[in-house]
Amino acid sequence: MAPVNVLLAGLPGARTINLRIGDHRFPLRHEDLTSAINCATGLRAEAFYLCQAGALLHPRSVVTRPGEHTAFINLFFRRALPGGKGGFGALLKGSSGTKKTTNFDSCRDLQGRRLRDVRREQALRTALNQSTEQTAGREVNPASPHKRKRVPTENETVPRKERLGDTLENVADEVQKAVASGFRSLAARRKRRRVSDTPPLESTGHSQPTAMEWMKAYDDISSDSESDSSVAEASPEAPLVVSRNAPDISRVSLPRVVPGSG
Repeated sequence: MAPVNVLLAGLPGARTINLRIGDHRFPLRHEDLTSAINCATGLRAEAFYLCQAGALLHPRSVVTRPGEHTAFINLFFRRALPGGKGGFGALLKGSSGTKKTTNFDSCRDLQGRRLRDVRREQALRTALNQSTEQTAGREVNPASPHKRKRVPTENETVPRKERLGDTLENVADEVQKAVASGFRSLAARRKRRRVSDTPPLESTGHSQPTAMEWMKAYDDISSDSESDSSVAEASPEAPLVVSRNAPDISRVSLPRVVPGSG
């Protein structure tokens, strides 16, 4: 009876051991390997798993079969990680959820370069191309005048609110001046009309007779004229007698009648 030699690598401490298990005439199962490792290292079957040629050995798999070359079998020991609450992704799922972002500058492309570096390089290349084109255009037409920088006007330098306030004040002053000049012209016009409507007084110093005096004088003149006419008929050679109470008609000024008044 010849046992099967198993070289087990990757044990704790980076050591490799040789296990002599079973008989080469019978198939070697996974259960036989785990029991032999438990006896040699004291580890339970749930604490590790085995790999052969990069492939994982399942609990029901067969390592060797009868008639195969079983001089040495190379196996790799891998410690199993105990389950827990999970990693950082589980914490994100338990909270309000993953936060969406649009900033991928820290990510890398297929060549391993960060996206921020790639974008900066592209921007620098574009700026260099534009400066080269501008320089070439100036060399082709050096006589073309460069555009002068426009100087901002006074209205542009002053804020808009201040300009609006100044405009409102100027408008208010102009309105007040216009209203005052209108009132002055209206008062002067009324004064000229009042002076033109007033009749002029006599320069002799006598006051203008009233309506009663005018009617009384008219009655006296009419009565005297009737008496004189009767006397003249009786004695044609008698002198004309004029009443002393009659006022002087030449000094009486009649009131002027203005068309459209009264």
